[in-house]
Amino acid sequence: MRIALSSYRSKPHSGGQGIYVRHLSRELAALGHDVTVFSGPPYPELDDARLVAGRATDRATGPASRQTSSAKRAGATASIEPMSIEPTSIERASVEPPNPGRLRLEKLASLDLYNDDDPFRHPDPRELRDRIDVVEYAGMLSGSFPEPRTFGMRLAREMRSRSREFDVLHDNQTLAPGLLDIARGGLPVVTTIHHPISADRRLEIEAATNPWRKYTKWRWYSFVPMQARVARASSRIITVSETSRDDIVREFGVDPERISIIPVGVDVETFTPDAGVAKNAPGIAVETSAPGVDVETFWPDGSARHRVPGRLTTITSANVPLKGLSVLIDALAFLPQDAWRELVVVGTPNRAVETQLEALGLSPRVRFVSGISDDDLAGLLASAAVHVVPSLYEGFSLPAVEAMACGTPVVATRVGALPQLVHGTDGETSAVTGSAGRVPAAHGGSAGPRAHATGEADTSADADGSDAGILVEPGDAHALAGGIVSLLESEETRTRFGRVGRRRAVTTYSWRAVAEATAAVYTEEIARC
Repeated sequence: MRIALSSYRSKPHSGGQGIYVRHLSRELAALGHDVTVFSGPPYPELDDARLVAGRATDRATGPASRQTSSAKRAGATASIEPMSIEPTSIERASVEPPNPGRLRLEKLASLDLYNDDDPFRHPDPRELRDRIDVVEYAGMLSGSFPEPRTFGMRLAREMRSRSREFDVLHDNQTLAPGLLDIARGGLPVVTTIHHPISADRRLEIEAATNPWRKYTKWRWYSFVPMQARVARASSRIITVSETSRDDIVREFGVDPERISIIPVGVDVETFTPDAGVAKNAPGIAVETSAPGVDVETFWPDGSARHRVPGRLTTITSANVPLKGLSVLIDALAFLPQDAWRELVVVGTPNRAVETQLEALGLSPRVRFVSGISDDDLAGLLASAAVHVVPSLYEGFSLPAVEAMACGTPVVATRVGALPQLVHGTDGETSAVTGSAGRVPAAHGGSAGPRAHATGEADTSADADGSDAGILVEPGDAHALAGGIVSLLESEETRTRFGRVGRRRAVTTYSWRAVAEATAAVYTEEIARC
């Protein structure tokens, strides 16, 4: 097939959109499909599809620096070469793998008003090239987030003359009216919704401390009703879990018969229990929220083969209430001081987090790191005694699966797909089954018989040994602390959970299975149109 894969932003070093685009595009190309990725800034870093045939030939098609999966992550460990780009408003570059599939990137330039180096910048009037640029700038000035709408406008404009080049368009979470214009033009369109952004909006407005902050959050998320309208009008939607499907149906009013469930994958060759073993580097410099604190290396002996006693890890690619970092910090205050050594957070602290750590006297024991490679992230997760996912909401949680792939036991909240990830599915069979890529149901969202009352951690291991960790209620710092302590106190339980997690990650969540199921959805939608 000739596939157009679009994403309004594909940041390789924060969040999951760039990661999803990178891995899915590579595996689709490896299956023999021609894949053209359309993205606004920040742009993705694409892999050479030959990487799946032999990892020694891995070549990144982006900048030479690689960055983390959930904090800064993309690229490859060997023979990294920058992509050659033409300096046009739509920049093109291609990688020709030694198989029929072709993978290339086309950059749809925007005003890039939310660039990390200059956020909310005011462009020179000469940068306003057309009506779409004016709409984008006006949206920023009004306090809204215009990128999804304006990317959809640019993509629709591009496809007016190019739709015959493709058999299907697969969009990643844009949900803009321009996609409906493309579909009306005759090109089949499939849309991925990882979860409805209305959940982010609700939690951020609830966390706002005064009426003005609540208004600014409401204004920022004013694009959500647009996304709901587009979702209801979309003919085929892919999402990552049963919980996300239910939320999309409830929040956006989408017909559940039009939703296919295909989970996100994990690179089980990078994320392994032995990740970082061969590492000879002296370690990774980390930031601490307290000045003057000595910085030590992640791997005291130069490897991650021996887990660091008492080390906790968590990943928060976006420091927002939804990720629950403040709840985890509160939980640390309830832990016996001699039960844990440190918490390493993959992410960047904001002032509120720093203030919370200072008030609780935890600054010397909580470290923040960013800008590390996939290999180094895997080494960090493999060195941890326990990985913590304190989210208040999750559509899927890639970090949980990455920790499981590293054989690290997980303490997670009972939200989204986390019960399915941690407690597993019947029979340990592939999560991607059927022509529509449907995944078996999670254990009821509340973990069925494993559910406990708020304030208690689910610390019991089930009889059939299918648990990869412990589930607790979201937002409950006491329960989170109880789950962490119960694992830190039992090496036998940690080892058993780690083995289950590794097995589940390998057998259930491969990117190749994700790509095959996704291609099956394309075929069905093309036939329907």
